[in-house]
Amino acid sequence: MLRLWKWYQNCLATHPVKTQVISSGLIWGVGDIAAQTITHSTAKKHHHFQEKDKDLRINWKRVATTSLFGFGFVGPVGHFWYEGLDRYIRLRLCLHPNSFRFVATKVAIDGFIFGPVDLLVFFTYMGFSAGKSVHQIKEDVKRDFVPAFVIEGGLWPIIQAANFRYIPVRYQLLYVNLFCLLDSCFLSWFEQQEDAPWKQWLNSFLPSKEKRRQGLQSRGSRSPDPPEKDVVSKDEGRKSVFDKGVTVPGQSDLNGSGSPNPPCFSREKDDVGKRSQNSISMMLSLR
Repeated sequence: MLRLWKWYQNCLATHPVKTQVISSGLIWGVGDIAAQTITHSTAKKHHHFQEKDKDLRINWKRVATTSLFGFGFVGPVGHFWYEGLDRYIRLRLCLHPNSFRFVATKVAIDGFIFGPVDLLVFFTYMGFSAGKSVHQIKEDVKRDFVPAFVIEGGLWPIIQAANFRYIPVRYQLLYVNLFCLLDSCFLSWFEQQEDAPWKQWLNSFLPSKEKRRQGLQSRGSRSPDPPEKDVVSKDEGRKSVFDKGVTVPGQSDLNGSGSPNPPCFSREKDDVGKRSQNSISMMLSLR
């Protein structure tokens, strides 16, 4: 075992990316074999198999598919993620290594950025590899993403806190991959559960589109009708105005051009005419 560890250290020092990629693919493949074994034994206990299907048969196509996820995503992306995350927090944020803020910041960024991306890529990749359509993959992601994120969100922060506090950076992906042996087992088993009752229970806390529509409809039905205003017809308004002796535009009392003369305008016109007559008579008397 010690020789194997030294051999791994030499490979990691010489070819870090290749070593991380190969180890990730192998670990995820072994995890899927374990997941199939657990799924088969669980179904066997609940008598979900017929007599001919009671023997365990490993789906090697699924093992290869899961291994490719480790080779193509977890290995290379995980290697550069942990290297870049450590460099960013030390150099950009200037946090002291192994301090509480240093570890807490790493755990928070890893949990809220890399964790959801990892789950989303995993479920999408497994859906396409199974020959599902885009619509089916969307439905699977809606069904599986939140329950998986909630369950893993309660475990991985503890694992990553110990990882970022005690494990050197170049061994952090190996540490994560060892727990990914359990995690890949869990995700593979989780992906096979489909519409399990506990999944439906977790998803029931999320507001669905139908619930939102019902809420909007109930709000619309509760909204009171606007108060009815007393509407006065034009004829009644004109009659009331004429009763007060006020001229309304559109009625009689038009000037020569056919435009209406308001009562104030007609009164001012009479006053101006009287003033002009008085001024003319005064001028004639002066002459």
